[in-house]
Amino acid sequence: MSEAIILSEEQRASILEKWNSSAENPPSLLELINVAFPDKNVDGRSKEGKAVKSFLATSPFFKVFF
Repeated sequence: MSEAIILSEEQRASILEKWNSSAENPPSLLELINVAFPDKNVDGRSKEGKAVKSFLATSPFFKVFF
């Protein structure tokens, strides 16, 4: 079994920057994956996509309170 991918500080900062630059219309998961991994052609099913999803799910910056 292959190991999970861990996002670097630079990748996490890039995702946050992209997210904050479009607060009115948040970027799609695919856009955020492409920001973190610009040289790869991957989607949400890939290890890279799962790493971005995990970051979004565990980061307090993306929590929405109702």
